[in-house]
Formats: sequence, structure tokens, C-alpha cells
Amino acid sequence: LAYGKGRARRLARCVTHLASVLPYEADFYRGFNVKVTYVGHPLVDRVKPRQKPEEWRATNGVSPEEKVILLMPGSRKQEVQTLLPIMLAAAAEVAAEQEGLRFMLPVAPTIEVGLIRSILASYPGLSVETKDRAETYDLMAVADLGLLASGTAALEAALLELPIIVTYRVAKVSAFLYQALMNKERRNQPLMVSLPNFIKGRIVVPELLQDELTPTRLAAEIRSFLTKPERMKTVRQELHGIGEILGPPGVMARVATIVREEAARKSTAPSK
Repeated sequence: LAYGKGRARRLARCVTHLASVLPYEADFYRGFNVKVTYVGHPLVDRVKPRQKPEEWRATNGVSPEEKVILLMPGSRKQEVQTLLPIMLAAAAEVAAEQEGLRFMLPVAPTIEVGLIRSILASYPGLSVETKDRAETYDLMAVADLGLLASGTAALEAALLELPIIVTYRVAKVSAFLYQALMNKERRNQPLMVSLPNFIKGRIVVPELLQDELTPTRLAAEIRSFLTKPERMKTVRQELHGIGEILGPPGVMARVATIVREEAARKSTAPSK
């Protein structure tokens, strides 16, 4: 687990009650005598499309036969500069082979549209429709496939049962340190970075990381999903279970209950 045992021990000394948003982190911290309640993830309450997929398609001129592929290269400038060109190169390769593909890119509010446009300009033969970030959940609900940077977006997509290919690339020294930590904390388990895979405890959605992330490899994964409907179906079924694991709506209300109970316990405790 990426948190590390040292951090867990420090947390145990200074935290009265930990409200955990992920099931595996709750189990991890309980091993260090931390009082933990698993409350579920706040995204359960937030991830809600504004339109039904068929309504969104009709409004945006996307026919039922067209395949929508979502591009989400991250919310940081460096992520976009690193990941978007690879996504676009892979998309261009697949688009040259297959018609009826619609590539859509919701622009994060932290990213200048000019940066996106300058990168898109390097792929003049590829049509990519930029969208407002507010449309992201509608896009995730309607899309057939997503190419995503590892992060919160992967969990958002999982809650909407969107098959995704997770991508990421960092400096080699950072990757080395992360892998060393993971090998220490999770011996004999596959290296994973995405939340959907962590939650399920195994590889559910493919991850292309570091040197494995190339336009050729990414294009091959895209083709695999587009040509194998059974793979799409299997991944959607796996992701459906994540919503159940993350618990019912009302996460913040459960957190508020914990805070009130701990405050009441503190106020009635005898003074030393």
C-alpha cells in the first residue's frame, strides 16, 4: 500500500477516529490500532450525469452506431504534455483503420485551452472535439471507451461503468521509488496504480505505465476493446461491483455523525 507503515504509525499516535473512503485503506490502518470507520467515497454522491446517454447523443449529434472514445490526459500541465501526444498518436492510428469513431476531450479547468489546441494542431488529420469539464460525467456515461491518466478520473469512470485504459508516466527516479515501496508493502501482488484495480485487488482495467506506454501499445489496447465486445461487457460487469463496494450515498452525513459522536465523547470525558 502506497501510504507506508511509517505514516500509519504516526497517524495512530495523533488521530482519534479515521473516516476511511476506501475499503483497503481501512483494513490497512486497522492493522496499526487506528480506530477506523469505512464511510464510503464522496464520489458516490457526486458522480451523476445530467442527461441520459441517448439524450446526450441526440443533443450532440452522435448516432447510436458511432463509438465515443474519451480522452482525459490529466489536470496538470505536465501530465497533459506527456500523455496527450501519446493518446492522440494512438487515436490517429486507430482512426485511420476504422470509421465511426468520435474522440472527445473534456478540458480540465486547471489546463489552458491554448495548450490543448497547440498539441491537437500536431495531429491535423485527427478530429478531436474539446468539451467543457462540466460535461465529464455525461461523457463518461455515454462513452464506449476512455483513455485516462491515473487518478480520480479513473474512479469516476469506474462508478459509471466505463471501460478504461489507464495511462501514466513519471520521472524514472519517481517510478523506481514507487515500485520499490510497492514491492515492499505488497509482495507477490501485481504492480497497480489505478484506484479501480486497487479496490478490486487485481487488474480489472489495463494499465500502461512508463516505458510500456507507447502509441503502438495504446492503439493495440484500443483495438482490443473495439473488436471484442465481450471484453467491453466483462469490464463493465467488473466495474459495476465497484459502486457497491464504495457504499451507498450519504457519505458526508456519515462523516458528520462520526464527528458529532467523537465531539460528544470528548466533552463528556472526565478531565485529567
